[in-house]
Formats: sequence, structure tokens, C-alpha cells
Amino acid sequence: MIKLKNKDRKMKTKKEEVGYYTFSIPLTEKKIKIQKKEIGYYIFSVPLIVFVVYLVVGGVLKQTSVSRNAEETYAIITEFRSGPRGSYYLSYRYFANGTEHQGGGRHYPKNDNFSIGDTIIIFYDARRPANSRPKRDGWW
Repeated sequence: MIKLKNKDRKMKTKKEEVGYYTFSIPLTEKKIKIQKKEIGYYIFSVPLIVFVVYLVVGGVLKQTSVSRNAEETYAIITEFRSGPRGSYYLSYRYFANGTEHQGGGRHYPKNDNFSIGDTIIIFYDARRPANSRPKRDGWW
């Protein structure tokens, strides 16, 4: 018979106090154990990852819809603004299917000689006219 020293008994109780959450994966017999102290990490990181994937996929789908169903028209520049890290953007308005829409795109002040009220060429999605891109920002 082996006797535990006081030191070993204390270590054993500390391990039992940590505790785990056990989750079952649907349609399988696997179980996942997560320590209680790690649950906050998972609660924060999983929704963050889902949100980033949503933004990336949404941007790609919007860009490809404009390139697939592209219609060309003219737009009038309404505003210039600066963004993070020295990037610049322009806003414009245009008419598609008899309705006025607004859009935006990158502005390159070193290369562009645009001012408010100038006309530029844009492409918009024929199925969803609110999706648009300036001609030079697209994949054309």
C-alpha cells in the first residue's frame, strides 16, 4: 500500500478544483473537454472569427456580382474623404434603372485630377444597381 504525502494530496485537490466543461459534437460520439479558465477565450474568439469571415465573403460576393452583371454608366463625384493609413476615398451618385444610387471607391490624389461635380465612369450590377465600383477599381 502506497501512502500519499501531504504535498501530493494538495496537488491532487488543486487539479480537481480546476474543472472542465464537456461538450459533445453532434452526430459523433466525440467529446471535447475545455478548462473553465479557457472558456472566455473561446467565447470571444469564435464570434470574432465568424464576423471576419462574414466581412471577407460579403466583400468578395459583392465584387464578383458587379463584375458578372456589369453595366456601365456615368456618376457625379459628391465628396472626397480620407481614411486610415493615408488612404483616400470618393463618393459619387448615379442613376440606374431610373433610380438614384450612391457609391464610393478609392481616390488617388497624386494621380487623379478630379474635383467635386466631375463625371466618372462606373460599373454597377444590373440585378442589384446599388452595388457599384468606379471603372478603375474593378477587375476589368
